[in-house]
Amino acid sequence: MTVYWVNKKSKAVMQGLQAKASVLLHLYRLTSLPEKPPAIDWVYYKTAVAKAGVVDEFEKKVRFLSSIRFCCCFETQVETARI
Repeated sequence: MTVYWVNKKSKAVMQGLQAKASVLLHLYRLTSLPEKPPAIDWVYYKTAVAKAGVVDEFEKKVRFLSSIRFCCCFETQVETARI
């Protein structure tokens, strides 16, 4: 769709509104996710995967990654915005 703008100011205003709407859409999608992801049924995967040891190795890696606390660069900004 082609939009013919009357002036550059109205085009800039519209682009600003589109950017804000995009941010709000992403925030909505993030907040709609559950606090914790569903638990992985390791017993099922151990019976379903034919190659021995693959699931055990993957489970060990997942547990290691879930034990690490990733630091978000925006975490302090979010905390100050809540106050």
